[in-house]
Amino acid sequence: MSLLFLCLSTFLPTFSAEGVDAVAAYPEIHIEAEHLPNLNVARCGHTTILTGSEPLVVGGHTTGFVPTPTAEYYHNGQWHLLTTVYTHDEGFAIPMRNGQVLIAGGHEQHLGIGQIFAFELYDPQTHTFDGYGCLDKKRTWAECLEMDSGKVIISGNWYAHDGIECYQGTRQCMNVKDVSCARTLPYIFRTGRDDAIIFGGIDEYGEPFDTIVIDRLKGDAFTLPFFEQWKPLRHLLKTEHRSADSFIGDEATGQYDYLMAVCDEQGQVAIARVHNGQFSILPTVCPIPTISQSDSIQYFTTVIIDRQAQRGYIVGNGESNKRFYVLAVDYAHNPAPLTLYYTDPLENVGLQTPILTAEGNLLIAGGFADNNFTPESSAVLLHVSPNSLTATAFSPLWLLIGVLGLVAIGMVFALHRRKKRAGNSVPPVAAETAETEETAETAETADFTSTYAVNEILIQRIEALMEQERVFLRNDLKVLDVAEALHTSSRTVSECIKAQRGYTFTRFVNGYRIEYAKQLMRNQSDTKMITIALNSGFTNETSFFRTFKALVGNTPSEWMASIN
Repeated sequence: MSLLFLCLSTFLPTFSAEGVDAVAAYPEIHIEAEHLPNLNVARCGHTTILTGSEPLVVGGHTTGFVPTPTAEYYHNGQWHLLTTVYTHDEGFAIPMRNGQVLIAGGHEQHLGIGQIFAFELYDPQTHTFDGYGCLDKKRTWAECLEMDSGKVIISGNWYAHDGIECYQGTRQCMNVKDVSCARTLPYIFRTGRDDAIIFGGIDEYGEPFDTIVIDRLKGDAFTLPFFEQWKPLRHLLKTEHRSADSFIGDEATGQYDYLMAVCDEQGQVAIARVHNGQFSILPTVCPIPTISQSDSIQYFTTVIIDRQAQRGYIVGNGESNKRFYVLAVDYAHNPAPLTLYYTDPLENVGLQTPILTAEGNLLIAGGFADNNFTPESSAVLLHVSPNSLTATAFSPLWLLIGVLGLVAIGMVFALHRRKKRAGNSVPPVAAETAETEETAETAETADFTSTYAVNEILIQRIEALMEQERVFLRNDLKVLDVAEALHTSSRTVSECIKAQRGYTFTRFVNGYRIEYAKQLMRNQSDTKMITIALNSGFTNETSFFRTFKALVGNTPSEWMASIN
């Protein structure tokens, strides 16, 4: 048994929380940072995007704060260096519906001085660049967003005039309208098929706004009470937002929803949901963690969405321990469960806005660790995809290895006993009988060991599903749902839980629900019991009270009194 856990500990996610109480708030899971081959050019101030399934880094400046007229794409396990028409140090880029990539803006000189008009188009099929045209205004640190019609809205600037302009396939971008205030790296969110809002947290000199004013592509500027308490999270690296990466809506139904990171005056981080231009705080199971591993977390991205997994990611780093932290928000649930992933401390790895790869993981390429003059060439892949974690932790290969290993241990143990008996003086008939019994015992031992190994691994998978995905919060959860998620049968799941934990499926799931309810009652003492019950996965208050009494030994009110 100890050997089994020794093997499993290498592949199963580890939780820093002590027991279900802490896991109920949010699990902390250690992940490996996979080092890919380094970039050909160390750079920061560049843009990283995904073109089809190929990551592309473009522009930026290299050692000495010198703009580099290069780009690199990742294919077949290596970075391929390309030459751009212009330099785009702290410019912007966007993959468009027509398959091309618009790359524009940047600094005119070394050391981040000035801005440029130039923009070019990149063709991912031929890996070629075309010096195509001219912006309406010289820009750097701008943002852009493609509308349903295919036109690209552009706004934002650094130490220069701002405004709203658009690219519509011609060589000259067209001015759309002035803005109420100049912004650096603004957010641009669609509110309809041909309308959008533009706002931000810092002005053209990098200073925070006291009042957040929202410009509308079609209509007058306005303010919202929401921003009296919450402000857009000010990213210390001034990294791009890539508003399209935060989209969680549905264009077909006219639902233009986004997620973004915000914070209040006390530094508490939260997730805002933007629905057709209206802002609200996304309910989460607990406050967004800003401290972990005995260090504070400095988030430096907004929310990056994996629409297939219905998850959003915010990436941060330790203030002093050089870890990467990735907070996963399962936004489709109410309240949204949180998972905090963390790496070991990493040396010589840059900070840069990551991209979501085609496999659902996060790639951070280049960036700076200490200052703008000495960028890094590192490329790190953070395995946060639920599919990636499951495949790593519970692949059929490791299941087979575990089973065969335990079968072998059982057979060796039985053979050892057989040799011990053979060493004694036994009459021939008795020896033959003993050999027959020993053969049966060996087979029985191997069969028991094999079953035990399968059950041990399966119970770990079931518990990981409960703790990571929090499926117990579904009040209609059935054993069939768990079985289908783990690609096995309902009977196998029920028998495994009974054999390994001694509970029925219902009792097993209710245990998680009760521990989760306890956590809510500790953190939200003013919340009504019916709300606690429903948020913990129970269908009604009566069922919650009955189950709580049965498992804990007293009522929720009595339990609350006992801990106060």
